[in-house]
Amino acid sequence: MHSLQTTEHREAHLDCHHGDNNYPYMLWYQQKDKGGQKTMELIGILHYINPTLEKNYITRFNLTGHSKAKATLVISDINPTDSAVYHCAASQHSAANSFPH
Repeated sequence: MHSLQTTEHREAHLDCHHGDNNYPYMLWYQQKDKGGQKTMELIGILHYINPTLEKNYITRFNLTGHSKAKATLVISDINPTDSAVYHCAASQHSAANSFPH
């Protein structure tokens, strides 16, 4: 686990990489502690070089790079509400395809 400290209104870059070509999806999550309970929200999914962001993260978050190599979560205009633990996960399937309807 890595720690990143920055100041407000700057841009943060969080990198994630793996070496397995069988995992074309990179999922990014934000984990916060809300009232003593940990919550985990999906930020978005990078499929090869194509990002898809969840509605709450579209304005200041971006996913760049390649899901089968090095992917980067970019957070612009940092503010105190962004304080969290960020997770990346490589997957063979997107989150939408993981759960049957």
